[in-house]
Amino acid sequence: MATPKYQELSKTLEAYIRNQCPSGGRLPGMLQLSKELGVHHVTLRKAIRLLEDRGLLTIDGTRGTFVNIRYNGKAAERPTIGLIGMNSLRSISNLNDKYKELGCRLVSIGIPRGLAPASEADFLLQTPLSGAVFLGSSARRDLLLCLREHSLPVVGNVQDGLPWMNGVEFAHYDSYCVALRHLRELQHKRIAFIETRRTPEFQFYLDNIRRAFVDVLGDFFDPELFQVQDDVDELYRLHGEKYLEVFFAKRMNFFLNLPEPPTALVIIDSYLQAGRDFLRERGIRIPQDLSVILACSPHQRDSFYSNMLVCQDDLVEWAITRLLNILAGTPLPIEKKLIPMRFYPGQSTIPCPAAITK
Repeated sequence: MATPKYQELSKTLEAYIRNQCPSGGRLPGMLQLSKELGVHHVTLRKAIRLLEDRGLLTIDGTRGTFVNIRYNGKAAERPTIGLIGMNSLRSISNLNDKYKELGCRLVSIGIPRGLAPASEADFLLQTPLSGAVFLGSSARRDLLLCLREHSLPVVGNVQDGLPWMNGVEFAHYDSYCVALRHLRELQHKRIAFIETRRTPEFQFYLDNIRRAFVDVLGDFFDPELFQVQDDVDELYRLHGEKYLEVFFAKRMNFFLNLPEPPTALVIIDSYLQAGRDFLRERGIRIPQDLSVILACSPHQRDSFYSNMLVCQDDLVEWAITRLLNILAGTPLPIEKKLIPMRFYPGQSTIPCPAAITK
């Protein structure tokens, strides 16, 4: 298939910018530039929009089109990439060692809570970033839109409504299907899940997990066992550092009061860690009374448990590679990348007790 004319033109235009336009300078008007390059102004407009998405240009509807200071000349050769939502300093150190030979520097940035989107964008832009990677719920849509106005290239998660943004996320549907099939092979039918509520732009995460439960369990899927309740901020406001313990106890008490409690639970590691005292006080043993599959990071992995490994480094490496290609001017289509979680069976999942007694 032939390459679209505007994509070919974007290469010519990028060379023109680097050779003819100073950092922060304004491009000639659309008609003048189309004459200089010998192209139709509609094709030129598409090429300019493509370079805007790559972070080379800033389009100001009233003032013109400007060369972004961050991405012209040598500044783009040794980029600094901000990692927002990265929760492992050890991972950042390891990734810096890996990418320093490419002249790429990684910095972890924590955004103060309570800022408006525009203020969050201003806070991030205080650091001379070439691009940014947003992980998980740090990728809030209103913030990403603000950064786009500043022409900062970003890679976020895979959410709807942002067709211009590259995204990378765990393949939650496929990964949870693998874990649930493991439990079904062990004859479990009453399989529970707990999670806190999410903002609308992250509902896709919960929708994909629920879809896996429905598809794998079929007629055995019980909506009462798929508990998505409570707002994290409200829990923290009411209970402080014990908010996860309170959340776990509330959900488990609900399950235990059902006529037929669950025999298996799929849960994030931090929730189970917070609920250990509750399980001990109630005399609930893993796996004798409750089989458990944990979603956890590699450094949290306990070989006793059946694990779905959430390797954040996999997301970050894909995102960094993508940003480096964008900053280098490599023409790439927008991609939404899904990375599988790795499942490892352990001793925390055993055949369903009800099945054994039959």
